[in-house]
Amino acid sequence: MDADLAGLSSDDTDKLLDVAEVRTLESILGNLNLVDITVGPRKESLSDLGSRIEKKLARLQEHVTNKYGIGAGSISGGVITLDFMETGDE
Repeated sequence: MDADLAGLSSDDTDKLLDVAEVRTLESILGNLNLVDITVGPRKESLSDLGSRIEKKLARLQEHVTNKYGIGAGSISGGVITLDFMETGDE
């Protein structure tokens, strides 16, 4: 087994695979540049693939958030006040 996955318990396998699938779909969607083509009576709707991937990704992200709590939080910044003043004497 790969050293990166050695610490992974068998209980976390589904979680890892779900998160990997989310990341894979995000990468595919980010690199997808297919457009619709119309030549005479022939039409190919290649952008439909992107729409289907977006829908699948939204469902999977909701599943991962609900089941594992991943992506449910938020990060915000703040200020730490130390309540002292430097005098420059030292």
